[in-house]
Amino acid sequence: MECEKTGFNFAVKLSYSLTDKSNLPQNLKRDMIFSLHCFRSVFGDTGEVYPNPVLKKYALEAIIEKGSIPADMLDAPQKLTLYETVYNIVSMNTATDELRAAWFLIFPYVIALDAPHEQELYYKIRELIFTEAVFEKVLESRYSIYTADSVQELWALDMPNLIVDWMLPYIEYKNEKNAKGVSRDVERYQKWLASGRFADVFEGTEKLLDTFPDDETLLLVNIASRISLDKSVHKDDHQKLLQETVNLIDSVLERPTQKKAFFLYYCGLAYLGLKRVDEALDKFNECLDVCPNFESAHMMIRAIKEKLGKTEILS
Repeated sequence: MECEKTGFNFAVKLSYSLTDKSNLPQNLKRDMIFSLHCFRSVFGDTGEVYPNPVLKKYALEAIIEKGSIPADMLDAPQKLTLYETVYNIVSMNTATDELRAAWFLIFPYVIALDAPHEQELYYKIRELIFTEAVFEKVLESRYSIYTADSVQELWALDMPNLIVDWMLPYIEYKNEKNAKGVSRDVERYQKWLASGRFADVFEGTEKLLDTFPDDETLLLVNIASRISLDKSVHKDDHQKLLQETVNLIDSVLERPTQKKAFFLYYCGLAYLGLKRVDEALDKFNECLDVCPNFESAHMMIRAIKEKLGKTEILS
């Protein structure tokens, strides 16, 4: 498992730090940190999160290096159950919405380990994590693009019913639409696009389109990320990506669309990236045929005319 990519390591590091800063008894904090280490170690190389000063502070380094608790160790830490570990972490006085969001994202791994299901603790954990403030933090997290976009996706992956039960409220939250018909999930990608997170937007919207292929706002965000990515990819990949974008837009324009002007505009931008200027101008002009007041298309046409010195010829 890619523990760095999925946010697992982030959750572990943050948990170490906030557990250390909490007002819990020292022995309980030591047990929690040790139990957390044991949980993380199940998923492979722990070098990405160690060495960690918190482990040294709680005299756990020797145990971790040895791989077991010495039989004659008098102050050996106690290994908590997975549910106890998570509940103690998300309920401590230093627990933040960011921490709880991190645990929302990795709790399915607790379930996947077939740990004994502790019903009472499970609902206490849910009560602390399943809040709008925490879900908002989940949605903001760069790790959230790897979560399922629908219950059908979870079923297709043959996920246990308990994971479906865990994920369902968040899936409903992020897919809820505003008055303009735009989901929270798509709004999130619009904000990321505006802030320049093109790679995250491209990866996330590519995945989301598998679930919502006809969402035109989502398509436009995806297309905008493709075009914005072009300068950060290898030249050959850049050409391929832009040509794929042109093909994608052509397929969209084969059917009725309420956002035709936008698709034509982005098609023009893609052609510009491919250095096919005449075709770009055609698309910008088609955009203006659909929406005469599309200022960005006017600006692109003027810029091309000025750069090529074709003002009079193209007028």
